[in-house]
Amino acid sequence: MATNQEGKHASFRSISGTSGSYNSDWLAAAITLGVTSTNFNEAIIEWLQIRIPSTNTNINELLQEYAEALGFNSWDDVNEIPGILDTDYEFQDGTDYEFQDGTTFDFN
Repeated sequence: MATNQEGKHASFRSISGTSGSYNSDWLAAAITLGVTSTNFNEAIIEWLQIRIPSTNTNINELLQEYAEALGFNSWDDVNEIPGILDTDYEFQDGTDYEFQDGTTFDFN
């Protein structure tokens, strides 16, 4: 059975179409979503801000917010990252996903 980190890594690879390290595949997935930074921490903060959405700039707090939005207790519990076009996905509170360009996707 895969660990939660291995599950997240497989998700990043699926989103990005890459096959590098955990961090490089996560960065590639973030860039696929439209993140412009190539600095890992800055890119992941931007990625999380887009995915939640949130204006928080603390990476650890953002990881916690994102995990909770997915219905998990913590980032360490997350075992899969929904793809950006996964129509079966919605935030735990039922809100719609808003893309970086302001368009929304209705998951209901």
